[in-house]
Amino acid sequence: MLLVLTLAFSFSGYLLPWNQASYWATNVGTDILSAIPVVGDAAKYFVRGGPMVGQLALTRFFAFHVVILPGLMILFLVLHFLMIRRQGIAEPL
Repeated sequence: MLLVLTLAFSFSGYLLPWNQASYWATNVGTDILSAIPVVGDAAKYFVRGGPMVGQLALTRFFAFHVVILPGLMILFLVLHFLMIRRQGIAEPL
């Protein structure tokens, strides 16, 4: 899960400079979502905030990158550290 979150950080942060390379890379990345059966087109529309990558997509990616992902990362890191303690891999000080 930590690997998936790290990849999500990379993907969501790539759009934030808001230049041509990030615009087209986000277009390609969100087009990949449409390959998911049944819900792909709806997922692509939701992530983009419309039919094209625009200001709403930039706002959504920024919020995802700055608010949601750090919270999830902290949660899974705490769970990871607790699991390490519980398994006895790292002894308490």
